[in-house]
Amino acid sequence: MEHDALDAGEARYELVISVDARGSGQYSDAEKPLMRRQIYEVLETAFAQAGVGRNAVHLEDRGDGVLISVPGRIAVARLLGLWMTELHEKLRLDNRRERRPLGLRVAMHVGPDPHTRQQLQHLLTELLHHQRADTAGATRLAARLQDLPDRPLLTLLGAEDLPWASLGLLLSELGHSGRLRTRDDETAHALCTEVLRNNLYVRQNRRHASDSPSVAEMRERAGELFSWAVAPLVRDPRHTLDLGELLNLMVLEGRTTGQDQLRRILVSPPGGRAPDLPPQLWQQVVKGLLTPTPALAPSSPPPPPPPPLPAAYAPAPAPSTPPPPPPAPTPPSPSQQEGEREGSRFQLPEVSELIYQTWFIITVAALGLTAAVITLTAIVIN
Repeated sequence: MEHDALDAGEARYELVISVDARGSGQYSDAEKPLMRRQIYEVLETAFAQAGVGRNAVHLEDRGDGVLISVPGRIAVARLLGLWMTELHEKLRLDNRRERRPLGLRVAMHVGPDPHTRQQLQHLLTELLHHQRADTAGATRLAARLQDLPDRPLLTLLGAEDLPWASLGLLLSELGHSGRLRTRDDETAHALCTEVLRNNLYVRQNRRHASDSPSVAEMRERAGELFSWAVAPLVRDPRHTLDLGELLNLMVLEGRTTGQDQLRRILVSPPGGRAPDLPPQLWQQVVKGLLTPTPALAPSSPPPPPPPPLPAAYAPAPAPSTPPPPPPAPTPPSPSQQEGEREGSRFQLPEVSELIYQTWFIITVAALGLTAAVITLTAIVIN
């Protein structure tokens, strides 16, 4: 981020324009939104006709009017002449079709820019030493921050070692509804980048750890900050890489911290509207939550095998040794020989066993046949 606010050594001049509706107290609650919309349409048309870009000026909503800060690089004569003429003409044309004509009071002041280097440096010193218990100091600092445009606030937000209390004051002012409605695209993208790269300002600050909020407070701050600073720009490719790294970090932080923050910003965000993340980021979050190991952490490839050594430096192969000869058979002892002879007396060779069984069968068959012949002869004789 460019620190142009703190680099301006000399006083600069700028134009401050105050625009408010005449008789705004007579408008009912139902009529006020239409009145405010008509004021912004008249102003933006006049700036466009005068050749002043909408992003070149800073608008702060004041309820029944607008406070406009014009940088010194824009010629005052253009606003005092052409812009005032276009504003009057646009208002005259719009009032023709309105039942209740809108009256505007416009006041201009040209003077030195109050946001000089010395004043911002003094304010930064107060923010660096501010503590949560100092409620009177918080009120005084909040009032001073209200007078700053977005760019100096972003410069202060990017300072290192800011305590939690000061971060809360800066973020509360940057998230004001009036600033959100009138913030230009360039500032919105710069704020989104600052928020993402500082992890939503929910990490513990080592220097101010004793003054840090509770885990529940940090979770709520993450949800609210994401909803207005990041969620409207999640589809912009300029923030895809930073947003992916932040979601990856939350997944890896585990159930007690990271997943609680994911639930607050994705599942139950403030307002109940889930951010429109790109499909690849949804896949990244789901994959990380379903994988038991830190799958989203970048895995390092295995180290490559060492290159082979040249033949001259390769170690010589070890000499091969012949296998040892088989051990000589040990002669059986006398007791073993005697046992083998005793066992052989009751064992028949396989062939002898077959002959013995065949002879027994033939003998039994012959005896049976002889008995049958004798019986048959006796029957015939009788």
